[in-house]
Amino acid sequence: MRFERRGDKWRAIVRRKGEPARTGTFPTKAMAQTWGGRIEREILQRRASGESIADSMTLKALIEWYVERDLVKLGRSKAADLARMKNYEIAKQVASTLRAQDYIKHIESRRRDGAGPATALNDLIWLRGVLKAARAGIGLTASLQPIEDATVYLREARLISKPRQRTRRLST
Repeated sequence: MRFERRGDKWRAIVRRKGEPARTGTFPTKAMAQTWGGRIEREILQRRASGESIADSMTLKALIEWYVERDLVKLGRSKAADLARMKNYEIAKQVASTLRAQDYIKHIESRRRDGAGPATALNDLIWLRGVLKAARAGIGLTASLQPIEDATVYLREARLISKPRQRTRRLST
């Protein structure tokens, strides 16, 4: 744990191997020390219980991890969609606590905002990919069943669907 003076405030920086760096800014050094100690205890408690750091990450943090890991080159559309998804309400929630209703609410909101059924389906596809990668890569214990249940419901409600087949004429 490290402390830095930033003007009239104090910044606490907590770094542990295998954990994302956490920072907080406070009006006094004592408050920064208290916060830093609490964060370190939380990390130790999580390690002792066998819980993964991924289980406490928001969907936004998982998307950022997914994009930054750079194992697979993201296409332009997927990269833009993931960047956009970080700003939605669903991204503020802890990923391991998401339920089918949360995904359904997200898609309903997207449809109200003008997204088509295929675009809404893409959101679920990208989110499923992020969750699968986090399960394999950083030990996320969240089930994929809620997103599967939401997909089934949304297909039946015709809120998501595959894109319409394109009709193309051969040019001569």
